[in-house]
Amino acid sequence: MALSTQSLFTVQELTDYCIDFLHSSHGDLMACALVHRSWTETSQTHLFHHLSIIDPFTRSASSHLEAADSRWKHLCDVLATSARLRGFVRGLEIDMQGVSVENFNLIFSLSFPRIREVKILGTWTSSAILEAQTLLRLPTVTRVTLGGIFENLVTLAQVLESCSSHLHELSLFLVQITEVALADHPPITKQVAMKHLLLYNSSDAFRWLSSTQCPLVFTELKSLTLDTVSAQTLSQPPLSTLISKIEYLDLQKDPASDTPISLAEFTGLKHLEVAVALNAIDEVPWALGLLKTLPRSNRLEKIGFAVLESSFFDNDSWASYDKQILSSRTPHLKMVQVRFERETTPVLPDPSGTFPLLNALGLVRVCYF
Repeated sequence: MALSTQSLFTVQELTDYCIDFLHSSHGDLMACALVHRSWTETSQTHLFHHLSIIDPFTRSASSHLEAADSRWKHLCDVLATSARLRGFVRGLEIDMQGVSVENFNLIFSLSFPRIREVKILGTWTSSAILEAQTLLRLPTVTRVTLGGIFENLVTLAQVLESCSSHLHELSLFLVQITEVALADHPPITKQVAMKHLLLYNSSDAFRWLSSTQCPLVFTELKSLTLDTVSAQTLSQPPLSTLISKIEYLDLQKDPASDTPISLAEFTGLKHLEVAVALNAIDEVPWALGLLKTLPRSNRLEKIGFAVLESSFFDNDSWASYDKQILSSRTPHLKMVQVRFERETTPVLPDPSGTFPLLNALGLVRVCYF
């Protein structure tokens, strides 16, 4: 019996639904794209959703270098001739260290009308900055990750000032600045709608971000991640003026600083995440000490602990921490989540034994990350 138009539409919906489950399996998606023309668009939507242009020269097997570089050249050629495929791209990740100059220039010369996320790593030369600025200026780009080596703070300023005013999230990852002295560069003030700021091993960049030479003005910041935090870090502008608006805070202790950190000014904080390394005996007490500095009128609803080096885990010690967490001034607390490394923790601790008080109240959750 012939299928009706309504039946065919339903079959297509079910097919698309099934293909969606393969979003992270490129091999299966490429096979699906060749089955039937009705499968092609959904498959290509996932295949080109996030493109990662990784340096082929960092691969260990030298025999693969030429083939890998050839594949990326072919991808660039395909994108250059198909506006439809470029329209599927939502994220682009580029390692500038190994992309040939020809391919690098070609990538940034292409138009990606719906791209939202850009990640660029490598050595930032003057030509690289000019090419990247074209992409970062797109109004659709709301998430930006930058990393690598900058000649000086001026070059970092040139990259950031090109970001769209619609910038929602900025991550600085392993940023190294050859000359960290503040150069005589006139600041270019740009208001951005940034709500999330993430800094990973980028202390040089943070010192500049908190100076008057930073071209970005962000007054809507709600989320802050700092992998090595000190009391001095939080006391510097612009963070010191935005602290009361922060709702999500993710911290990791700066091993070089022993000055206590106070969260007394974080009156709007709802979610606190702390990374603790168990091989450092002072990090768990440091994390628990943060809870004691919370303001009395705090709105904290969730506390998260990311447990690093969990092979040093001691059940009895954490049972005592359980009481300290519960006695902290957190009247709105709804969850305490403790995450362990899967590689070093083959079996998760039993919450009833490790966190008896929190577990009895249904507040604790133990999981992997």
